[in-house]
This record gives sequence, structure tokens and C-alpha cells, in this order.
Amino acid sequence: MGFTVRYSCAGRLGNCVYPYTLCVIYQIMGYTYVDTPQPNEVYISDDTFLTLFNDDMFKLKKIPTFESNIVFTGYFQHYYIIKYYKEQILDFIKKNPTQIIHTASMTGKIFRSEILVKDYLPSLELTNDDIVIHLRLEDNITDIVLPNTPNFIISPYDYDRLLLNNTYKNIYWVACKPTHDIEYRYINYMINKWGGVYKEQSIEEDVCLMRKAHNIICSRSTLSIISSGYSIHKQNVFMPVILENWNHESFTSIHENTELYHYTKCSLSDLKQILIP
Repeated sequence: MGFTVRYSCAGRLGNCVYPYTLCVIYQIMGYTYVDTPQPNEVYISDDTFLTLFNDDMFKLKKIPTFESNIVFTGYFQHYYIIKYYKEQILDFIKKNPTQIIHTASMTGKIFRSEILVKDYLPSLELTNDDIVIHLRLEDNITDIVLPNTPNFIISPYDYDRLLLNNTYKNIYWVACKPTHDIEYRYINYMINKWGGVYKEQSIEEDVCLMRKAHNIICSRSTLSIISSGYSIHKQNVFMPVILENWNHESFTSIHENTELYHYTKCSLSDLKQILIP
């Protein structure tokens, strides 16, 4: 075919996996993945995507082709992209594990496509008696420390509610390494109340742990949602309800056993009232 495909996304790993996924699909169709601008490129934004693509096209594997080089510019967080192409995407990545997933990470860390297929925790096997719970704190905590306005921090009480009838033998907590005292308090609150294990580990290991889960509680985090989407097993998923009507986001879950939950956004003062005696 001779055409190229790339993406531009101003986000961290969780955000950037989605447009990379689209690039994989077009590579399967014969396009070449590139990371630099090419001549005569067609730019497809989130708005344009919704006018050109829909659920049925992905279900029937009849998505549009373009007689030009393509650039996906946006987020493209739609469930049907993974739901109908998951196996093909994973098979492609297993054969092409070193492709770079470009992010806007300030750390300069480079992620490769193998993060979606490689077992970074070979000694860990999870069962249906275990649950993995993702806590998105880090950037959201930083956002609320100064302005003290509610953000996408999920209240600890919402996790309490989800675990009220807890029968799991093992709980694995996933969160980035804390940098604020309130983050340590949040994690310790959950462990003190519900038990379980939390380890500071790499993002690759976090993704692997969530992919291995049979049961998972996702936070308002594309990293947890995308990890669940590319899970090794069929999962029982608790997914937060997304109330914002954003054109780039229609992702709930690709798993049949999904329970949506409403959550309360927390400000810093809200968290302090819960977490500081």
C-alpha cells in the first residue's frame, strides 16, 4: 500500500495506548508505523473520528482506508476499538514487541508495545479469589493540593462500599509511588481497613498485575481501563461511571461481567476529613 500511520497525543501512557492501538489496526491493514511527519498526511481528530467511524465498522472489520498517510490526533478512547480487535492487536504486538508508544511523559521514560503482552511478574499467578484495585492518586492529588477543588479522586468511602461484602482472599492495591503525605494516608487507610498488598513497582509491573486480574476495580484512570481491556483472563470489572460527555471517550468495558459504580469527587479538605484522625 505504501502509506504510513502515526499519532499525536498529549497524554501519559494510559491515554496514548488508545491511538497507538488504532495505529496497530492500520498496520495490520498494511500501513507503516512512523514517528515523524510525512508528506501529504490526513489528520483525524476525535471529532473527525466520530464522523468517519462507528461501532458497526469495527464489529464487521470494515473500517475506512485512506489513500494517504494518516495521523490520529487525539485520544480515541472507545470500547469498540479493543472489543472487536483485541486478539489481532495482541497477536501483532507479540510479533512486534519493540514498537515505541510515544507519550508526553515528563520523565522521558520510553514505553514499548510489549507492555501489553509481556509477563513482568512471572512468579505471580492470580485466581478468581483475588482482586486488583487501582487507585489513581499522583497527578490528581497534585492537582488538588493547591486549588483544593474536587477532582477525579475517588472517595475512599466508594471503595469501602464496593468492598462491603468482600469475600476475596487476596487484595492487590495498585498506585504510583506516593509523593504527598495524603497519598500515603490514602493507601494506608485502604490497607488498614481491608488488608492486602501494596508494592511500589514499575508501570510495566502495574499494567501486568492489572492484566492478570480475574477481578478488578478500575479508577478514573485510562491506565487501569486499558489494562483491563487487554486482560489475560475474562474479568469481573467494577468501572466508574463517566458522567462527562466528552467526544473522545465512550469506554466502559469490553467484559460482559461489568458493574458500573458512581463515585464522589474529592477535594483535599474532603480527603483530610476522611484520612486524618
